[in-house]
Amino acid sequence: MDAAQGLEQKRRREGFWHSLGVLLYDVGFQAEYMAVRAFRLVKRLVRSFGLLGLALLHFVRGNIRPFLMSLGNDLTSPFRQAVSGFRNIAIVTRAERETGGSAVKAGTSYFMRGVRVYSGLIRRWLSYLFPLGAAAVFGVVVWSVLGQNYALAVEYRGELVGYIANETVYEEARKYVEGRIRNAGTEEEWTVSPTFTVAAVPAAAMRSVTELADRLIETSDEQIQNASGVIVDGLLIGVTSESEALQQELDAVKAPYEDASNPNLRVEFWQNVEVVDGLYFTSTIEPLSDLLAKLHGQAPVTLDDGSVVSVNMLRVKQIVRETVQEVLEYQEQIVEDATVTWGKREIVQQGSNGSREAIYDVTYMDGVEMTREFVGEQNVVPAVDEIMVIGTQTISGTAGEAGTGVFMWPVPDYTYQSRGFMGTYHRGLDICGAYGTYIYAADNGVVEFAGSDPNGYNWSYGNYVKIDHGNGYSTIYAHCSDLAVTTGQYVTKGTIIAYMGSTGRSSGNHCHFEILFNGQLCDPANFVTAP
Repeated sequence: MDAAQGLEQKRRREGFWHSLGVLLYDVGFQAEYMAVRAFRLVKRLVRSFGLLGLALLHFVRGNIRPFLMSLGNDLTSPFRQAVSGFRNIAIVTRAERETGGSAVKAGTSYFMRGVRVYSGLIRRWLSYLFPLGAAAVFGVVVWSVLGQNYALAVEYRGELVGYIANETVYEEARKYVEGRIRNAGTEEEWTVSPTFTVAAVPAAAMRSVTELADRLIETSDEQIQNASGVIVDGLLIGVTSESEALQQELDAVKAPYEDASNPNLRVEFWQNVEVVDGLYFTSTIEPLSDLLAKLHGQAPVTLDDGSVVSVNMLRVKQIVRETVQEVLEYQEQIVEDATVTWGKREIVQQGSNGSREAIYDVTYMDGVEMTREFVGEQNVVPAVDEIMVIGTQTISGTAGEAGTGVFMWPVPDYTYQSRGFMGTYHRGLDICGAYGTYIYAADNGVVEFAGSDPNGYNWSYGNYVKIDHGNGYSTIYAHCSDLAVTTGQYVTKGTIIAYMGSTGRSSGNHCHFEILFNGQLCDPANFVTAP
């Protein structure tokens, strides 16, 4: 580093510390300045409030105090003079009595003379008293008026409906009534036009929203009435004002099917029959007999689509809650184990069935079961699943999933068969095709053998592949021209395993296909179908 560079760095360091010092100085200066200004402001405020307080005190002493003292003197002087006068009357009457004169006359004369002398004082005292009395009377009158309970008197159709606090109560009552009205298929509308007047009434006479609504309904009986509508599967059949008699008729229909001694039995109508109470227009209400005729199918009913039917809508069903003992069958679980040889199966947990008490709601119509609905279960003894271990270990490593038991046609390109299954005389299917045609694994498995066995039991097969599917099944593919897999190899369904040829004891190109289950021959035609 040369001298010039060192000097430049020194200037930079000194410039930084100088700037920092200037910044700290400015901050301190501004803080001190603000503190001084705040102190001066507080000082001026204290001085101003002090001067205002002194001025107020001076005003009270110079004006309010003399006025109050004069007012107090004017109001109390009649009483003070009266006390002094009665004291003097006592002295005068006592002196007159001692001299033998008339004490009553002397006292009366003294009293009248005092009234004449101090009449001005009394008038001044009354000039204060009368305004105070008038103010008191005015306050009593206002208090009495304000204490009255004022209300709106509601009149409808010339009849007093009730007293309410304000029109909001009426509006809520009207909406309440309108909300309860059911049109019952009519375009009619409820109209009400009350009049309102102001009246003073006791608080106990006021009506609530629901009370006013009830009175509106009572005075509107020419338009609306409390009644019961019968709805069957969502369709209004009719309306009647004989609500209690209607319910009795419906109960009578169900009565023969009921059994009070059976707590698990309930009786209902087959169709969804609802009785809906509410307000209905008077024009829609009909006699109970007419409504029952419709319900029993003795009178026509118009449906929503315009069609007219006559059908019994009061058919009865019995719903019985039944408890049934049921067996819970165990399930089989298959667990693959890479430490166990491929195809070996071992049950490590025996399965056992469980049991339960299943609860059903069983619906009967005329004694015939119609539906059965599961409700729940109790006293459940769970089933114990059977667990089977299947080995996946092969000489070439760990195999994948075992066979499904569902086989594919091993030569999809050809379907012609020169010979079929004939038991031990001919153990499988001979599927003919061109030389070199692909042969596919019929299912997942491990190649148990791949090659030829000229000196063994299967010498006539020539080149062949035998696959162990790990589920008790095995398959053989013989007379191959060449092989595409090796012994111990894991293959999946549809994997190319060999090529069609005519090796071994063969008179032409074909694939000899066998299926065995636990070593026993099976007819492949029962497992595969030519595409």
